[in-house]
Amino acid sequence: MIKRLLAICCLLSANAFSFSFPNDDKAAAAMQAGHYAEAYCNWKPLAKRGDADAQYNLGWLYANGLGMHVDPSMAAYWWRLAASQDNHDAQFALAFAIVSGDIESESIKEATDLFIKAADAGHEDSREMLAKINLDSRVDLIKLHPELINKDWFGWQATVTRDRINVREKPSTKSKIVGKLTKTTEVRVIGRKGDWLQIKYLGEGDDSPKIAWVYRLLLTSFK
Repeated sequence: MIKRLLAICCLLSANAFSFSFPNDDKAAAAMQAGHYAEAYCNWKPLAKRGDADAQYNLGWLYANGLGMHVDPSMAAYWWRLAASQDNHDAQFALAFAIVSGDIESESIKEATDLFIKAADAGHEDSREMLAKINLDSRVDLIKLHPELINKDWFGWQATVTRDRINVREKPSTKSKIVGKLTKTTEVRVIGRKGDWLQIKYLGEGDDSPKIAWVYRLLLTSFK
């Protein structure tokens, strides 16, 4: 399953990744000048002392071969240390590397667990990655993590484009109609099956969100 997600990774720009400078002007200056080996020498002692930012940065040096040979296993080593200290950039980087196949893992769930930890803390790239994974019909992210349904940040916002539409219990026109939505109503897209989108929405007088299915062409911005 991890290999299937390689194409999804390409949808995120490399600009999503950046270094974090942990109160070390020498390392920052060295990086900006392209002196990667010097930056490594400045970050290594900090990383050994448990500085999560320095650990994250060492991971990126190893992952990209900056000042050294590319070494995914060492990148994973430092990112895991930083991720265990709730460094959200490291959680994202490690999860992304697992999904892209650069770092071996027994299960896609290790990656999605890390994405969710970072996303819960407000990490926007992790939230976007989870949304992209979930819209790949080959991955049942809700089955892996049913708690995602109750997270306000999960999914993508969309708007009803027709005057009045039916929402259904299952992704089929033969399925039971469980509600109706009017034009400009905002919903949250949390899943996909073919041309059908699973949505979370609030009906009139509802205190808690409902889950239903709608045909994709009835909402904005979905292809």
